[in-house]
Formats: sequence, C-alpha cells, structure tokens
Amino acid sequence: MENLFNNLLEGSIILLVLYGFYKLMLSRLTFFSWNRSYLISMLLAAAILPFLSFDWGPTSSELLGYQLPAVTIGEESVQKNEWSTWQILSMFYLAGTVLFASKLLWAFARTMVLINRAKVANFRGRRIHIHPAFSPASFFGFILLPSIPEDEEQANTIVLHESIHAAKGHSIDLIIFQIVRCMYWFFPWMSRIEADLREIHEFEADQAVLHIKAPKAYAQMLLNLLYE
Repeated sequence: MENLFNNLLEGSIILLVLYGFYKLMLSRLTFFSWNRSYLISMLLAAAILPFLSFDWGPTSSELLGYQLPAVTIGEESVQKNEWSTWQILSMFYLAGTVLFASKLLWAFARTMVLINRAKVANFRGRRIHIHPAFSPASFFGFILLPSIPEDEEQANTIVLHESIHAAKGHSIDLIIFQIVRCMYWFFPWMSRIEADLREIHEFEADQAVLHIKAPKAYAQMLLNLLYE
C-alpha cells in the first residue's frame, strides 16, 4: 500500500501544478475548447502517469551487486496484532473511494431508470425524454427535460442548447472527472475543477447557440428562465 500512496501523492502534485497553472494562466481566456481539453488531459495525466513504471536502468544497489546478509541479534520480536499506520490510512482511503464510487454508480443507475420511465416526445426532429424529476440537461445522447415549454421558440432554444451538450460529448468529460474523483477524493480542489469544467461546457454550448440565435433574444430568454 505504500507504493499506492506514493502514486497518489505524485498524482496530487500533478493536479496541484497543472490546475494552478490553469487558474493563473488559462482560466480567463475564451478558448473554451482548448481549456476543456487541458482540464481533461490534466485529469487523465493524474490518473495514469503515476501508475506507469519507467525503467531508467539499474539502481545504485544493483550496481553494487552485493548486499550484506541480514543478522538477527537476540530473540525475534513477537509480531503484535496491532494496526499499522499504513493499514489505517489504507482503510480510510478505501472507505472514501467506495463512498464516491457508490454515489457515482447510484446516480448513473437512477438516471437510467428515470430515462426508461420518461415520456418520449419528438420536437423538431429531436427525441426528448420528459420526466418531472429532470432538470434541463443532456446525458450522453439523451436530451432530458421536466416538460416542454409552451413558448415554442423558448423550447427550441433549450433543446438546441442541450443538443449541443450531447453532440460535444460533455457527459464523457463528467464521467472521466467522476472516475478520477473516486481516486483523488481527498484532493481539496476537486469540486473547483468540476465547477470549472461545467462552466466551460456552458460557455461552449452558449457560444454555439449564439452562432444560430440572436444574442439579444438569447440573453432575454436566459433572463426569463432565471426568474421563472
């Protein structure tokens, strides 16, 4: 388990350095696709790189080619039935990992159950899954709404916005984040990383919508939704 904690420490340093660079240098830029790719690459680097072993040649002990034999002086100590620090840390880490993994699996299963129970409607050639428990969202290829607004233009804009989320694969980003979060749940800025990633998703979707809709009309619709 000591090796695992060393790997997790290395991964935490990767997250700390790369996320710090993002906040200082990239977060205020409007290159949303680049920022999104950076954050996902950062998460993958922390999840993969520390667990790769690189053979840089023989170690110093191998070069010496000789090791003194172990010598036991006196009686061997009796092994105590006590938990070591590593065992306690291991149990604590595994408990957190199981908790976050369970929450992820529960959320995924609940969403799929609601999708199966949802009413399916066709709106301008797009399949919409409607259920009162939904907030406007996309989940992979599914567009989820609590209801279709009576205002057809508003409904079209909302469906377009969520369709862009689905087309850009934003759900895949969030699944990657949640898996990495199960590994690094103790990292203090994981919630900030998630918030930044979701914010970039919204910026990307808004930017795409504004290529189709008039900015003033779209802004007014967002204000109407905010005060409903």
